[in-house]
Amino acid sequence: MALSPHDMNAAIERNLLSRTGKDLAAWVALARTRAGDDRRALIAWLKASHGLGHVTAQLVATRALVGSAPTARALLHQRFDERARALLEVVEPVVLGVSPDVERVVCKTYVGYRRKKQFAAIRPHRDGLEVAVALRGASFGLSPTRFKGGGGLTHGLVVDRVTPALLRAVKAAAGGAE
Repeated sequence: MALSPHDMNAAIERNLLSRTGKDLAAWVALARTRAGDDRRALIAWLKASHGLGHVTAQLVATRALVGSAPTARALLHQRFDERARALLEVVEPVVLGVSPDVERVVCKTYVGYRRKKQFAAIRPHRDGLEVAVALRGASFGLSPTRFKGGGGLTHGLVVDRVTPALLRAVKAAAGGAE
């Protein structure tokens, strides 16, 4: 049986000292000496310079960068202006309301929504909000999207309010993300 991500990280942390001669705190302290590196660059450095495996390097980089990453609220305020945030407050309950297991993930340039897989993403647009969805089969009259925010997003629309087209698309996409 495969380990959960939490159990996998605990196992890596438990075995780190015996495998590398350093515990997690020492690796995190070392990683923090690379001030200015983003997560991707830090992972690459840990792998290339210290021979860590990818998952171990991810764990160290994530722990090293805790507290340096902007909060979800800060990201929303950076990316979404006041008008877009107000519109998001109207549109987001529709997306979150399609199923009790929908999770919101705030990223640098968009807000993603997932169940087991991401099924929708929202980002600011000059005319409101761009909503991209992952549709399998029917397109509900939506245009193909060029949204690069998440895997599998196929169609999109720009909205300035909750519309029937938005409701249909989000419900269909959420149903395919089970």
